[in-house]
Amino acid sequence: MNLKNFILPSVAVVLMTASALWVAGYRINYSASLPKGIWQVSKTPLPPKQGEYVSFCPNNNVLSEDAYKLGYLKFGFCPGFYTPLLKQVAGVPGDLVKTTSVVSINGTVVFNSGVKTSDSKGRKIPWKSTNQILKDDQIFAMATMKENSFDSRYFGPVHLGQIIGTARPIWVW
Repeated sequence: MNLKNFILPSVAVVLMTASALWVAGYRINYSASLPKGIWQVSKTPLPPKQGEYVSFCPNNNVLSEDAYKLGYLKFGFCPGFYTPLLKQVAGVPGDLVKTTSVVSINGTVVFNSGVKTSDSKGRKIPWKSTNQILKDDQIFAMATMKENSFDSRYFGPVHLGQIIGTARPIWVW
C-alpha cells in the first residue's frame, strides 16, 4: 500500500469534516473559564436571557490589544483578529450592575465574581469600578467557574451587535 495514497485522502476527509462542523456552529472551548469541550453556537433572538451562554467578539480596541499581548485573548476571526469569547449572561438590559471588589447585579453579589487588580503573573489589570444600568442593547457577560476570567468585569458590557449567537455544551469535561 502506498502511504501517499492513504494520507492525502485521509487529510482531505478530516478537513472537510472539520469545515462542515464549523459551518454547523460547532466550536471547541479550550479556555478554563467554562467547561472545556465541544459547544454549539447558533443564532437566536436577541437579547439572550440571563443564564444563557453566548459567543461574542471582543471589542477591537486598545484594551483588547493589551489583553492579546498578555495572553488573555487568542488569535481568531473577529475584528482585530481575536478569537470569540464564550461567557454566561449575568446581566440583561435594565439590570443594575455594580462592579467594586465584586460584581453585583440588582443588589445580589454574583458568585465567584471577585475583581482582581493583578493577574497570576503579578501584572496590573486595569479596571474601574462601575455602577450602571444596562442599556437595551447591552448584556453583562461573565464566567464564574474561575475567578480570573477575562470578562465584562474588566471590559464592560457587551453590545448585542458583538454577539455571534447563543452557545450550548454538546460534550464537555
